[in-house]
Amino acid sequence: DMDDWGNHSYFIVTSWNKMLEKASYADLGRAIYDSVKDNETLEPLFRFTNQSVQGTKFVDMLSSIVENITSPAEIYVKIAELAPMHHRKGVKGSHMPLMKEIILGVFKHTLGEDFSAEETKAWIWMWSYLSRALEHSLTDVGSTLGVVRDSWEIILEKYEPAELGEMVYDHLFKLAPNVTTLFTKSREYMAIKMGDMLCMLVSFADDPDNMKQQVSWLGLRHVNYKVRPHHIPLMGPVFMTVLAEASAEYWTEEMEKCWGIVFNMVCENMSEAIQDGEDYALSLEHTTQFLQERVDRSELAKVIRTELLVHCPSLFEKLDGEAASHERRNSLLERTSALRTTSATGSMDRTPSVADYNVDHGVSHLISSSTSRRRDTVLDDMNNSSQRGRQARLKSVCTPVASCESNVEAQEEFAISIYDFTMEIAQMVWEPEKQLEQLFVYAPTFYACGMRSEHLKAIAQALESGVASVIGEDWGEHMSDSLRWVWRMISDSLSSELDGLREKRSEIVLHQWQHLKDNIEVEYLGDVFWKHLNNISPEQTHLFRRSLRMWGSLLFHIMDMLVISITEPANFFDQLFELTLRHVRYGVRSEYLNPFGQALIFTLQDILEAQFDEKSEKAWKEVWKKAANSMARGLNMGGNAITHALVEGNADALQDAISSAPRSKRDEWLCQIDINGAVISPLYWALHDGKYSIVEFILCDLLTIRADIHGYYYGRENLFNYHDKLVEELCRECPHLLGTLLDGLLWHSKEKLPGRMVRVNYYIRDIYGDPDLERDPWSSPLAHLINNGDNSAFKHPVVRKTLELKWKKFGLKVFCMKECVYFAMIVFFMIGYVRDETLCDPQSETMRLILTVFASLTLFAQVYVAYSHVQKNLMLPFSIGPFTFILPRTFASSWNLLRVVSCTLILVSFASQHACNACDSTIMNCTGVTNTTGAREFLGSAARTLLAKAKGDSTVSSTTSTANLSDNRTALAIAAVLLWAQMFQLSILSTPMAAFIYTIGIMFHDLSHSLFMILILIFGFGSALTLVEDPPFDQGWDSSVVVLLQEVLGVAQPMYPDIGPFTRTLLLIYVTCVTIGLLNILIAQLTITYDKLTADKEAFAMKHRASMCLDIECFIPLSWKRKIFCDLGFHIPLPFSASDVGPAGGIQEVERDTCDRYVPDRIMRFTGDASPEDPWPAVE
Repeated sequence: DMDDWGNHSYFIVTSWNKMLEKASYADLGRAIYDSVKDNETLEPLFRFTNQSVQGTKFVDMLSSIVENITSPAEIYVKIAELAPMHHRKGVKGSHMPLMKEIILGVFKHTLGEDFSAEETKAWIWMWSYLSRALEHSLTDVGSTLGVVRDSWEIILEKYEPAELGEMVYDHLFKLAPNVTTLFTKSREYMAIKMGDMLCMLVSFADDPDNMKQQVSWLGLRHVNYKVRPHHIPLMGPVFMTVLAEASAEYWTEEMEKCWGIVFNMVCENMSEAIQDGEDYALSLEHTTQFLQERVDRSELAKVIRTELLVHCPSLFEKLDGEAASHERRNSLLERTSALRTTSATGSMDRTPSVADYNVDHGVSHLISSSTSRRRDTVLDDMNNSSQRGRQARLKSVCTPVASCESNVEAQEEFAISIYDFTMEIAQMVWEPEKQLEQLFVYAPTFYACGMRSEHLKAIAQALESGVASVIGEDWGEHMSDSLRWVWRMISDSLSSELDGLREKRSEIVLHQWQHLKDNIEVEYLGDVFWKHLNNISPEQTHLFRRSLRMWGSLLFHIMDMLVISITEPANFFDQLFELTLRHVRYGVRSEYLNPFGQALIFTLQDILEAQFDEKSEKAWKEVWKKAANSMARGLNMGGNAITHALVEGNADALQDAISSAPRSKRDEWLCQIDINGAVISPLYWALHDGKYSIVEFILCDLLTIRADIHGYYYGRENLFNYHDKLVEELCRECPHLLGTLLDGLLWHSKEKLPGRMVRVNYYIRDIYGDPDLERDPWSSPLAHLINNGDNSAFKHPVVRKTLELKWKKFGLKVFCMKECVYFAMIVFFMIGYVRDETLCDPQSETMRLILTVFASLTLFAQVYVAYSHVQKNLMLPFSIGPFTFILPRTFASSWNLLRVVSCTLILVSFASQHACNACDSTIMNCTGVTNTTGAREFLGSAARTLLAKAKGDSTVSSTTSTANLSDNRTALAIAAVLLWAQMFQLSILSTPMAAFIYTIGIMFHDLSHSLFMILILIFGFGSALTLVEDPPFDQGWDSSVVVLLQEVLGVAQPMYPDIGPFTRTLLLIYVTCVTIGLLNILIAQLTITYDKLTADKEAFAMKHRASMCLDIECFIPLSWKRKIFCDLGFHIPLPFSASDVGPAGGIQEVERDTCDRYVPDRIMRFTGDASPEDPWPAVE
């Protein structure tokens, strides 16, 4: 009765005004909730909420009702908007009389006698209306939201979402068999997508606006699947039939009614979106391409500017204040940076920011390097990568505005930037989530340049008029319609974003997040968040098996990421993309996002208390929605049977998932998963997650050779195309699977040729390495086997054959040439120095000069190579005991170090010999001189020389020259040893010799500890015996050490006739410890080490040869490497028999059937006619 409404509304308004004069919102709220705590029925409803905040909100709701007291319809709408929240909290109509008594009690207590009987009657009347409105709203919500969720939980207790999806398609194809042609992907794949969609609908059941948006986007994408609007009504009965069948005895008329409401809304929105897509989106694609070809940008900028001046002249009024806007924008950036710094280094010991977290735990390594591309592939068509193009266009929006010489130029630049923005949005017509991302990136810059929400309608008109004017008669009405449609699509979101910037919502978020960081402990934050998430969506908590502190850290990471979205939207979406990929790996579903966001808002509400008002809630919800929309698309794209199998680590499930793959695309299914434009490798995914059974299955399946009537199918090429670091990753993560990979690169014929010979195909193109793709041989697969692989890999026929090709084609030739040079140096050295020990023969002088030239060239070459390695940052760690040095890669080879040292000694000796005039008769004659100057003379020679020159003493000077000559001979003696030691490298020509050298080296390395202990004992006992001074230990410490060494080695053992008892005791202890003890242990260790190395020595010999080949390959001209690669004929298909030609990518050899890894004809052959689009038959 409106008469009663009018009478009571007066008393309600007057009493409320009196109330606010005596008490604030907070005081009234506290009074209400203090009374609620004493009510056993109402108290549990508010146990997990902040009573101060909720009290204030309750009073705010009453104030809103009073403000709209003249409009019952408005009041009912507000009550209905709160109904989903009340339903979720468990509010019932029976609670309203209890709340009425509490409200009236607070009013009477606050106003006292001023609260008249008429006012009391008016509030009782109003509360009766509110109770009926709430009860009716709760009934509506309960009949949709509650029933839908409850019934869905019942269904999920018996069925997985994918199983429900299969049931949907079973019933759909029975009802409408003709629609089967619309489904081009496998039934299993589509079933999972359908199940995920049902989960998404349920998760958005309490958020109709968001559900409508998601469904509209889904419908738009279905236009490309050839789905028509009249197909959608078929889905309603199918869904209802499946749900009734899945619910079984629990299915009721009420459930049928509620689900019918949901599906009717879904079908209507989806049909409308499909119709719009057919009417406008297809035309928009044509219009966009037409404009790119026909528009003169400079002319268009002028025309759009003119139209904007006509339609909304106020748009350009803000351009003069752009500098101030930029200052504000920079301030936001600085605050964001400070927030992230606080998060990383604050006293609360918090985890790093999202940016740091993505670096440490990112998933970029999973993205296939050969096909990695960011999601903005549309922008790539404009010859810009997404990031560069985005930044450049943003710069073109604002930078010219501040720097142009005239206001007209600034306005034209702004006008054309609006056109560019529209074109980008139009090109993403089938990817609305990307449209929103671009909108969020552009909106802050547009706002800074003066654009406001009230300008949008006029901008759309100006844009349409300007383009039509420039194009002229060729512009059609359908083009105008498509432009209006795309602006209608984005106008609401753009308007909301611009309004948010005007209301400074970003400032609210930044301020409140700073407050949280400064005042809240991580563990408390995790506790509050966990309670809310567990209450809203307990099924999510199994994904986070962490402590409450880790929950808090997780929330801090999320908040940091949301803060980045405010001032660095482009970076935010890049980081969010990484985060989405990681969550696909965790098994997160898109339907988890909405409950997660709700828990996040409730957590902020509880912690921030009174600070978290309606504006704060709206600001945080908008920020979260940006992230959720983008993540939902990625999670939906990544949710399929393959990813589910990878998450579970179930190889059988993966086999089932790809069983429906077309045979021509089976290898692509196993090599890549397209998630929102990024290609993710399932193999790398499983490898880095430690799911090695999955890795083994993928390798085996891809490297299986299959054949049908149309030809052969072999996934080797795609395997290496999508995984160019495959060998490196396997060596590092699971070297035991290298054998599986290498076995898949072999094929043996079962047909025997004369002499028990068989054909063997080695598909080694990718192991060998394309010189154009791998300019640095030390980055090739063979190099990774050398650096990271097990020696046993070099026993495999594939690796041995690869090495054999390199060795025969260039390695052996270059090695022999190089060794000839070094051998010539030895010959010259022997003639020039060893044969002529007096160093006076003129012919020997010539040899010494030639040797010096060779040494100079060799040293120069080594230094040049080392310098080039430093320039290219080709450095390797080199350890000496506990110390590690970083050296150029060329010096990682001990042979190169020997050459550098020996050549340096030769050059120094040659220079010193001539500087001292060694053949001067005053120093020595040429009949032969034997100089026995010891080491002590060598150490004092420099000092004596200087002193002699000062005094003019020629005798001392001559003696010093003689000492220098001795020093030269010492250097030459060392050089001689080093030169001859380099000849050990010739052992590489013989596998047994190389194996023997390797064995000796490893044995010495393993025995170094025992030898060190023996030397310590020798030095110790030598010192003791020297101090006793019994013969023969009375000649000094060095002589005593020599005597003890002779005793150990059993060489020229001396007699001890004159030693005393103490000396004899020391000798006895020494002999017992060293000769009997350590030497026997040494011999036993030698035996064990040798036995252990016997099986491995041949593999090492091959590995050493491979290393030498790569060193040689580094210096071969690229043209020579290309010729060798082409001559190998890897591009030629290899025959399996005389008339049966198979895949290319290798070489064919003829070997005996006793060859290693012999498996006769491992090809899987399938009979019958089939299309490349058909899946392979199931094989046990």
